[in-house]
Amino acid sequence: MATHVCPELSAIKVQTQWREAYADSSDRVALAQAVYRTLFKMAPESANLFHRVNSEEPDSAEFIAFSLRVLNGLDVVITLLDQEKALFAQIEHLHSQHIERHIPPKYASAFVEALHHVLPSVIGHCYDEHAWSQCLNSIAKKILS
Repeated sequence: MATHVCPELSAIKVQTQWREAYADSSDRVALAQAVYRTLFKMAPESANLFHRVNSEEPDSAEFIAFSLRVLNGLDVVITLLDQEKALFAQIEHLHSQHIERHIPPKYASAFVEALHHVLPSVIGHCYDEHAWSQCLNSIAKKILS
């Protein structure tokens, strides 16, 4: 297990709960939209980073496609939590993308917080905030450091 990112038990919980939250493709769009709407409410200036994908129109096909690409990237990272070498290769890839796009590190915590607001409503009472915090904070820090 990739204990350098988060403890093994937390990684297992996050993988299991993520599969539940991200399983149905119709739910993926709703989840992605909810995460970005929450992010834009928490950090309104963050929407300026996404003009090239039509962030002004979060219901547009262009922005939905973008938000799904982001959650698909998160899906890959979560899936790889138990495959350390591949996980770090994926994190490094995402890190370089964020550097190229000039995404300030301060938005990592805002994105994680948006996930913490949205995921409990999707996962339900089994949502383990502690496990998610351990994993997401570490992942975000490595991607945006």
